[in-house]
Order: sequence, then C-alpha cells, then structure tokens
Amino acid sequence: MRRILLLTLSVIALCGCQKAQEPAGGAQEVMENAETEKITDGLLEKVRISGAEVYALPGYEQVCRSLLEVVLIRLNRQQDAALAGGPSDPRVSRDCDLVRRYIDNHFKEDLNLDPLARLLGASDGVLGPACSYLWFIVTFAPFQLFSFLLGGMARNDGRPRLAMTAMILGAGSNILLDYVFMYPLNLGIRGAAMATALGPIFSVLILLPHFLRKRGALYFAPCRPRLREAGDIAACGLPSFVMEFSIGIVTFLYNFAVTRHGYGELGLAAYLMMGYLMLILLTLFLGMAEGLQPVFSRFMASGEGERNRAMRRFSAGVFLGVGLVSCALIFLCSRWFYLLFAPEDPELVAFAAEKSVPYFCGFFLTGFNILMISFWQATQETGRALAVSLLRSVILPPALLLILPPLLGREALWVCQSAADALTALFVIFFLVFSRLS
Repeated sequence: MRRILLLTLSVIALCGCQKAQEPAGGAQEVMENAETEKITDGLLEKVRISGAEVYALPGYEQVCRSLLEVVLIRLNRQQDAALAGGPSDPRVSRDCDLVRRYIDNHFKEDLNLDPLARLLGASDGVLGPACSYLWFIVTFAPFQLFSFLLGGMARNDGRPRLAMTAMILGAGSNILLDYVFMYPLNLGIRGAAMATALGPIFSVLILLPHFLRKRGALYFAPCRPRLREAGDIAACGLPSFVMEFSIGIVTFLYNFAVTRHGYGELGLAAYLMMGYLMLILLTLFLGMAEGLQPVFSRFMASGEGERNRAMRRFSAGVFLGVGLVSCALIFLCSRWFYLLFAPEDPELVAFAAEKSVPYFCGFFLTGFNILMISFWQATQETGRALAVSLLRSVILPPALLLILPPLLGREALWVCQSAADALTALFVIFFLVFSRLS
C-alpha cells in the first residue's frame, strides 16, 4: 500500500514540475524525490517515474493536483497542524513533501494479513495460501455475523423452520461451491475461501425478507438507543458469546502450542482435521442446548420449578449419552473421517487418529457443560453461566497448555482440552450440589 501511495505522490509531484513558472528550488526538490520524463505518444502521455512507465491522458496534472488537495483536507481534519493546500503551483512541491513525510511516518509497513497468518501458526510454506483464505474470511465476516443474528431472531419469532432452511441452504451452497470452485474452476484454496464466504450471504438473503416485510412480531424499526437495556442484553448474551468465541480461542492456543512444541506442519495439519471433527460435535451440542433454552425459560416463567429441574436431569442424561457415543465413534472410526481430507497421506491420517484419543477422551463432558451454560442463562443465573463459559475456554485451556507439557512432556498438550472440560464439569457439579443444599 505504501508503494502505491508513493507512486501516486510521484505523479502528483510531476504536476509541479511541468510549468515554466516553477521556482528552481521547488523543481529541484521534487526531482530529488522522483526522476521523471514525459514523452508524447499519440493521445496518451507516457511518463517515466523512477524507471517505471505510466500512461496518462492529457490534462492529468489538474486531476492529480485536485487529488492532492483532497489528501491535504483529509490530513487537516485528522491533525492539529494547518495543512491546507492551495491551487498555486509553487506550493505543490512543498505539499508533496509534507504528504510524503506523513506517509513515511504512518505507513512504514505494508498493510496485509501476513502477521495474522503467522500469529495463527502459518509457516513460510503455507503463508501464501493462508493469507488468500484469510482475505475472504475477514472481508465477508459481517455476513457471517448477520446470518447468526437473523437466525436467532427467526427462531425466537416462531419461525424455527425458516432458520433451519436458511442454515441448511447456506451450508449446502458452501459444500456445492467448494466442489465447483476447487475442481471444475480450479481455483484452489481461494475457491474454498470464496465458497465459505458466500454461504452466509445465501442465508441472509433467505432470512431477511421475513423481517423486512414484517411477517412476525420482530421486524426492523427506528428506535432510540437505551444504554441500560443494551447493557442488560449484552450481559444476558455474554455467556453464549464466550461459548461460541471459545472455539476460536482454543484453536489459536493449540496452533501456538503445536508449533511451539515442535510438531511442525504435520501437527498443524492433524489439528486442523481434528478441529473440523470437534466443530461438528460442538455444533450438535450447541444446537441441542439452544433448542432447550425456550423450554427452560417457559418453565421458569410459569413457576414450574420441579418440571424445569426434571427436564434438566433428563437433558443431562441425553447429552452425556450422545457424548459417550461420539467418543466411541471417534476412537473407532476417526481414521475414516480423516481419510476424506488426506486420502494420499497415510502418515498424516495415522498421526491424527493417534492424537484423537487423548484429545477427545473427555469430550463426553463437553455437552454437559454446554447444557448447564444454556440452562443457567435461560433461568437468569447469568453469573454461573458466565463462570462456566470462562472456565472451559478462557481460563483452564491456557493454564493447562502452559503447565502440563513442561511437567509431563509435549504429548500432554493433546489432553489439555479434555482435562479442561473435566475440571469444568466438577465445578458445575459443585454448583448443583451447593444449590440443592441451600
């Protein structure tokens, strides 16, 4: 980006060198910053700036000078110093030098996604594809967030089928476009990123007419913001935010730990496949928990505390059962799942299947923890829900990743997430026992 700005600055500087009335000192100052040569070539003027050839239409000097005035006005609004430029030619060189110094001070490095990719564990070998993928994800992130918002609002507005339809079509379009972009169109990793970015857009297009056409009790309308109500809403949704955001936190921490303890690209690739499997199961538990929240809320609002507790006990049994079945399937069949991602890399598949046993050994407790977060959130015990969310995502995983590998060896990092869920489950049980005694 800095190179582009400096090239633009050189073209602007050229505008101050073409007039015969330009003072010698000003022209010399400009020529020190950009060696220029202008040659007439038909309808275009070929301008050589520091060895690079640029074609421009006649009269471009005035365009560049106007562009410089826009830049100066922008700087004047952001800075306390008086930077206003005028149309007179003698000021152009000085103004160009002022803009150049500002660019040097504020744009010393190119703006790109390389630091973020390296922070997430990308090595030199995968840095280029990682940045290509991240560009689409970061650019289209607002659509992803908006699709989540509209889906939740549609469920609470009595249209769960619409929300499910939007989710299925969005995910289905992602899968279909993955194939189309990566194989027939041969776009590679950029195609996969484009498919992932476009999926939420289809979900938004399906959900948005419900609210724009006022087909339910919820619709868009102008309102005056109330900070107190906004704070109450944020406090109520904070546990869910932490629960969802924990997926990214855990992924980042494990990427860093895998790289730090010397597993290299093999470890990162294996954890990527394990992360996909974990995401599928987490989505299952999150969907079940979100479906139960309205039931818990209704029982609490109607004063049916005993029915609420009975539903919680029944749900806990279901979640634990689903978790145990999931762990058994992972231990026995994870190799076949990983073969879908790396059919020609038996070493990677074997490594991922081996590390899945310690990584998922305590995963059957994850669903129980998520259920209790949703239960306490639905029954207005936000403090407990937030405490459990923070424990299983923000507090225990970093602490265990920091403590266990130095004490037990680097293999211990694969058991840290299961250990965090187990300790969180003990904390939940303590809360339940304490509530019963009180």
